[in-house]
Amino acid sequence: MTGRFRDLHGHDPYQVLGVAPTASRQEIGRARRDRQREAHPDGGAGDGDRAKLINTAADILLDDALRREYDNSRVPGPPPPTYTSPYHYHVPPPSGGGALNTLLITLAVVTLVCFVGCLLGLMGAGR
Repeated sequence: MTGRFRDLHGHDPYQVLGVAPTASRQEIGRARRDRQREAHPDGGAGDGDRAKLINTAADILLDDALRREYDNSRVPGPPPPTYTSPYHYHVPPPSGGGALNTLLITLAVVTLVCFVGCLLGLMGAGR
């Protein structure tokens, strides 16, 4: 695999640009311009690392040989982590069990408060 793929830091170039794997060169070019407007460092709230990632993804998808090599190397599996920067990743927590987790945390806090209250009462702090 080429070094350009390493520059993606594990991201899927199709997801970086928000295009389908069947996207045409025109769609990729348009997506690159749209994403660069949002991410360019001169744009106020821009992010230089994100801008580099967008350019790398577009360069790979616009080069027929690199795109073919990337497409042939793709393996099915879980989606890559969401982007924050090339060095920090945020992996979304697994879904499910939200209500049960909330209930268990609430019960743990109530139990802790009651325990501390009982300790203070036994020590005479309530007098």
